[in-house]
Amino acid sequence: MPVTTRSKDDLLQQSFLVYDNNQSAQKDIHLFNRTYWPTDAINWYTQDKFLFRLFNQACRTDDIDLLFNFRFFIHDLHHKLKEIYCEQQLKRNQQQTIIVYRGTIMSKDEIQMLLAHTSERKLIWFTTFVSTSLKKVAAEKFVCKSLTNDQVSVLEEIHIDNKTDMSSVPFAVLSESNEEGENEVLLSIGSVFELESIKETVEHIWEMKLHMVNYEDRIRSDLQTWLEEDIEEETSLITLSNFLFQRGDFKKSEKYNQILLKELPSNNVDLALIHNNLGYTYQKMNKFPDAMNHLNISIDLYLRPNAYQHINRFNRKLASAYNNKGLVHSDLGEFTDALEYINNGLSLRHDDATLPENERKHLAVERSCSHENLGIVYRAMCNYKQALYHLEETLHIRNNYLPPNHYMIAQVYN
Repeated sequence: MPVTTRSKDDLLQQSFLVYDNNQSAQKDIHLFNRTYWPTDAINWYTQDKFLFRLFNQACRTDDIDLLFNFRFFIHDLHHKLKEIYCEQQLKRNQQQTIIVYRGTIMSKDEIQMLLAHTSERKLIWFTTFVSTSLKKVAAEKFVCKSLTNDQVSVLEEIHIDNKTDMSSVPFAVLSESNEEGENEVLLSIGSVFELESIKETVEHIWEMKLHMVNYEDRIRSDLQTWLEEDIEEETSLITLSNFLFQRGDFKKSEKYNQILLKELPSNNVDLALIHNNLGYTYQKMNKFPDAMNHLNISIDLYLRPNAYQHINRFNRKLASAYNNKGLVHSDLGEFTDALEYINNGLSLRHDDATLPENERKHLAVERSCSHENLGIVYRAMCNYKQALYHLEETLHIRNNYLPPNHYMIAQVYN
């Protein structure tokens, strides 16, 4: 996801619009336009100016359209953090745990949600870059005393195990920070923490102890892919639409896929994938005629002679389109057709010992999805023997290739 003229122009246009009547901010926006380089990302983010405010507004309100305008800056900031993280890791080999602090505000409802079901593991996922400090007193300055009736002050103590590889969600001590004496530590977007304890002090400040974990789920995996990509704009749009799909934001996922269909030339190799993604999205939205239309186009494109050079990847993509079409037939109660298409997909997902180990793992997980979908169809047909067989196959594959606490294993038991 390189710094393209288009992505930077999108951000500048949005910034000028938001700060139309703010001359100081307009001056900063012009300066950013003239002087910004990817290596400047941290310096710009740590200044309390238009970019920091607008980006955090987008994160706070979960405004994906606004966040998309920041796509090149998010990429630059994440990669700069990763670069510094790797450099600093070499110097802190003897230090096992790093403790940082953060002062913030939470709603009372959020606190009650964290207090409930104390025996359960609670994970907190930060959807923005998070500024923390090595000094507790610096974080305490951000513990707000002026609150609304539904807000509380929170002081977070975050423990980071230096032995755990956090390169996918890096953090860095910022000598570049403009705030002197704070020892600021910036954590990358997508960082996940496990809640260890929470209590209220006599000053009515909630103290939370968190431990940074290297946790992976489908949503975070797509987000990290988007952050790590250094490829063309249309491919980053595909990844973003996948991220939105996994979040359950089907309308926005549809929107970005439709943008791609309008902008890409008719011979673009990604068109079959985009039609497949749209078909799956419409299936989730119960728009079955639209789903069937896009899936038929996808399959037709994949089956065109000499359409794809890499046969293994081609088979996996065609298998996905077959599988998704089978799901639509299942939703329509057309179980015979559903079994035919899902089985067609399964036949293309056979194990291949010549593949690299990581690719072989992904193929196995995809194969487990075919078995899972066959189990669901057979269950709907009241053929419980076949349903049990395929669900047991699903579980067997996932137990072999996924960590024991992975959500896809729990999904089978449900």
